[in-house]
Amino acid sequence: MRGAIRKFGWQGWLAVAVAAVLGMVLLGAGCRLGPDYERPSVEVPGQWRWKEAVPRDHEPTGRWWTLFGDPALDALVERAGADNLELKAALARVEQARATARVSKSDFYPAVQGSASYARYRTSANAPSPVGFPIPSFTMEQWETPLDLSYEIDLWGRVSRSFEAARGLAMSAEAARRAVLLALQADVVSSYLALQALDREVQLLGHTVAIRNEALDIFRQRLKAGMLTEFEVQRGQVEVASAEADLEAVRRMRAAEFNRMAVLCGRAPSVFEFQVSTQAVALPEIAAGLPADLLERRPDVAQAERVLASRMAEIGVAKAAFFPSVRLTASGGLMSGELSNLFEWDSHTWALGPRIDLPIFAGGRNRAGLERARAAYEEAVANYRQQVLVAFREVEDSLSALHFFKAEVAARRVAAEAATGAARQAFARYQAGAVNFLDVVDAEQARLLSLVAQERALREQQLATVRLMKALGGGWNESDAL
Repeated sequence: MRGAIRKFGWQGWLAVAVAAVLGMVLLGAGCRLGPDYERPSVEVPGQWRWKEAVPRDHEPTGRWWTLFGDPALDALVERAGADNLELKAALARVEQARATARVSKSDFYPAVQGSASYARYRTSANAPSPVGFPIPSFTMEQWETPLDLSYEIDLWGRVSRSFEAARGLAMSAEAARRAVLLALQADVVSSYLALQALDREVQLLGHTVAIRNEALDIFRQRLKAGMLTEFEVQRGQVEVASAEADLEAVRRMRAAEFNRMAVLCGRAPSVFEFQVSTQAVALPEIAAGLPADLLERRPDVAQAERVLASRMAEIGVAKAAFFPSVRLTASGGLMSGELSNLFEWDSHTWALGPRIDLPIFAGGRNRAGLERARAAYEEAVANYRQQVLVAFREVEDSLSALHFFKAEVAARRVAAEAATGAARQAFARYQAGAVNFLDVVDAEQARLLSLVAQERALREQQLATVRLMKALGGGWNESDAL
């Protein structure tokens, strides 16, 4: 063997070692363990035009809230998008996930580390001697400036699969941020529409309280005149107190909704100010035959799918643990016992060689890791399919709610118009002396209650429209319809 080394030379053996390593690289080039990602099948309702495509949550959904035609609402949505704290936290999570992906990506490149050290030490005179006689103790110094290089050859795709998994999680974090943004926009629009409706209810109920107080005064006057009994007066007091209680309940709801809007805009309620327009917003028309690919813009569906792709890549990482890993290592630098000659040529040192790690026995660790990765993938598949089903359910719920609210609003409008006509006729008959004023009061109360019921139905219709826009990932365009 020694003769072979002397005959071939250390340079030759180094070349053989390098060639062997390169051969392993070439044999393993392009070999990535684990399955490549494919979108799992999903059962789709027949009335939806579903097509297979990648998630489109990165596409801008546009300023969908402008369909309501209220500049004050537009300003509030922009304000919330700039100052909401949950959205800022979601953005920070995105940056964390992106940084983690960049850490994983760094494994594609060699790691080079430099350092400098100085040591002064003394040897022991009683230490074991390799030469058969004691070596006297001595003191020496050592100056060293090494440069170390390490690079893992990605034979089985462990590095690429790891980066693929980290990149998928980073993309899912971005999708989660978009989900927070979409939910924030929908919450601001819903809260604003609720505030408008509550303000109108406050006005109507305030008028109702005034009408019932006026009727109670009439009851009291007639009681003094002996035309009524105490029972009618007490009934009038009950009606006034009930109307005042309803008014205070609506004012409480209005205050809570205002506080909610303040938090959505990242402000404390005590220092938050904004004006609610008294003009009723316009309800956008619902496009007919909405295609299911609109759901691809839903960030929660995209988030679930990107987590699924990341879990698929983790299976490849787990499979790579069963195979040898090859790492090229090299070091070089300067070492000397004197600082004065540290930078001379004779002080240079170097070392070069591959390192191969063989997973011979790990107590079932690798097998358990693979089983965990596969189970995590199955969980992600179930979560993805569940999220798609939830998306369909939310759209169907919103569409059915809009259908019924549209009919309810129409019926409430007819009732309010009829009650308004009855109130006018009662007042006209009162002026003609055909009825007493109590009939006018009753007719006016019925009119106000019909208007309140109409306002509440209209508010629910508006909120259902917002929920549909959110369920579709942010509204629709005319080109989306059939």
